[in-house]
Formats: sequence, C-alpha cells, structure tokens
Amino acid sequence: VKAGSWGSRTVEKILRIQETAEKLRVPLFYLVDSAGARITDQVEMFPGRRGAGRIFYNQVKLSGKVPQVCLLFGPSAAGGAYIPAFCDVVMMVEGNASMYLGSPRMAEMVIGEKVT
Repeated sequence: VKAGSWGSRTVEKILRIQETAEKLRVPLFYLVDSAGARITDQVEMFPGRRGAGRIFYNQVKLSGKVPQVCLLFGPSAAGGAYIPAFCDVVMMVEGNASMYLGSPRMAEMVIGEKVT
C-alpha cells in the first residue's frame, strides 16, 4: 500500500503487535519493505508517547526477553532501517533488500558528490 510507506495506523499496528509479543513471550517477526513514513501523515505519527519512536523504544525494551527477527524484502529507508538494526536476526532477500537512512541520491544532493 502506497509503496510500503508508513502511516499513523502502521505505527499503531506495530505497537500493538509488540505489546502482544511481550505479554505472551513469543518471538516477534518483522516483515519489512518500507519507503519510510508518509510525509502527509508525519504530524499524526511522531507526537506523544505513542508515536513512531515508541516502536524503537519497545524493540530495546524487548531485547533479551523476546526474540526479534527481521525479514527484509526490499529497500527500507529512513526510520524503517532502524527496525532491522534493533533485531536479533536479520534475513535479507539477496539482490533486492537494502537498508539505509538516506539514499545515495539524497547524499549527493546534500554533499554535492556522487556516492554509491
């Protein structure tokens, strides 16, 4: 949906799944292929204690209590790159999966040099 970008409901769903995994003490599997947060939804996503940052806080809190596994299918940009970084195990689809905070194009625009 919308190139895998995150909306406010995406955050709510992930938080609910994390809370359930902690309560039941079951492994947590993240299926990631994300274009990052939707620009139009950012006001709803980040304010307050229930914002997107809470996902990463929960990942740290769950570390050592609940196994966290990331299956990375495609590009995972910006905040979406933190989920695999905080997992215990990351499996990536060869030739398709990648994770980065900023794209090479973005870096080129900022520093004026071509990066690969």
